[in-house]
Amino acid sequence: MRISQFLLTVTVLFALLLCLEKPVNAQMLERSYQLGGGTYTMQSLKNLQDDVQQGSSPIYLRSTKNFPTYFTFELKLGRAYRNIFRGAFLRMESTGSRLSYSDRTGFVAYDQIASALMIGAYMKIPIRVKDDFDLRTDPHLYYEPRLGLVFNYVEFISKSRIMDSSSKSVTDAVSMGLMTMHSIGYNMSYKRLNFAPFLGVLIDPIERPLHLTDNRKAVLLTQDNEKLRTRWLGLRFGIELSLR
Repeated sequence: MRISQFLLTVTVLFALLLCLEKPVNAQMLERSYQLGGGTYTMQSLKNLQDDVQQGSSPIYLRSTKNFPTYFTFELKLGRAYRNIFRGAFLRMESTGSRLSYSDRTGFVAYDQIASALMIGAYMKIPIRVKDDFDLRTDPHLYYEPRLGLVFNYVEFISKSRIMDSSSKSVTDAVSMGLMTMHSIGYNMSYKRLNFAPFLGVLIDPIERPLHLTDNRKAVLLTQDNEKLRTRWLGLRFGIELSLR
């Protein structure tokens, strides 16, 4: 199952969970859906793109996309204990790059499409502003750390069409890593519905080299023998919708 299909399945199940009228027990549950954006370092994959561009003579492949800011999605389920939420999260990140050339005779394109599924644990710690603080109703700042595993999936796609002849090749690669994310948000509520804009940073200090999906020993390299790795390091921002 591709990451996009898996994410759709989980989103549908999570939407059903959000429709529950009452928490399953007396403790406060938080069911959250987060939509945002991110910036990405991806230096290793950018180096590979440079290699492809420099080796494209006699034509010149122009960079039309270079791992830009893109949407991020996150689902969370947590439980409050002493005003601190603790729980699990499922997060989706994606970005990509493109080199292309076209003229009257046809076109050539080279794409790198990177996706990551991140799974782990989080805490949401309110920064209280008064003694009689009510987690359910009072607007408040909060600090939210996360720690989790990263499951990377990258597609390398080369395609061309010259006159009546066309070709396409796809190479799939995967890897694993470790991530941590730290964000600050401001929670506002209306009855049981909560809204929270946030700003943070995602760090992936450990990223294993990318290897072919069907051969763990087939590690991908650049022309300088650099092992290819994803690098999701960057800013994160967006808004979170939750039901408590």
